[in-house]
Amino acid sequence: DNVTAWKEYDFDLSPVMAVPGDWNTQVYQLFHYEGMVWLRHKFPAAREAGKRQYLYFGASNYLTHVFLNGEHVGDHEGGYTPFNFDVTDLLRDGENTLVVAVDNKRLPERVPTIICDWFNYGGITRDVSLVSVPEAFVEDYFIRLDKDSADRISADVRLSGAPAGTSVLVEIPELKVRETASADERGAAALSFRVKNLKRWSPEDPKLY
Repeated sequence: DNVTAWKEYDFDLSPVMAVPGDWNTQVYQLFHYEGMVWLRHKFPAAREAGKRQYLYFGASNYLTHVFLNGEHVGDHEGGYTPFNFDVTDLLRDGENTLVVAVDNKRLPERVPTIICDWFNYGGITRDVSLVSVPEAFVEDYFIRLDKDSADRISADVRLSGAPAGTSVLVEIPELKVRETASADERGAAALSFRVKNLKRWSPEDPKLY
């Protein structure tokens, strides 16, 4: 679209929108709107020594641009997946200003695409949180039954902020499992181990470990 006139926008004089929530059902004029909406939220915070602090979004539909205290933090594409940004260096003691631009415009390469069979909601649709973690922490992990062996479990763990050689412990007390591995220079550790008397989940007996 060609912009022919610029208009100064004042968040202080703008309507209030509930988050999490979609704009379609909160504002009558936006019921069928597809495009970008800008939202601002002011919140108090405090920097924590020895911690890393993240802005965590449960979900936002569809393309999201995030700014904290006037600085671009990052972008995320996808309406149904959580995402987060490290804001340790941008967070201020006292009042902070978070600005989020959400764009739900349909495009051939987006979900939903140009032609779809469900309503295209827009907005920050799940909770937004400020999360504090230690300098070194478990960033991600995946533990599952090995695809080629009925009595073997595979585990992948990824650390953030930990040096190579950091010990990673995977423990499943009910199975008397206590396995360790060392993380590599990327913080990744892979484990594979056999288990005895593994009881599988079923609808009749939904066993969880």
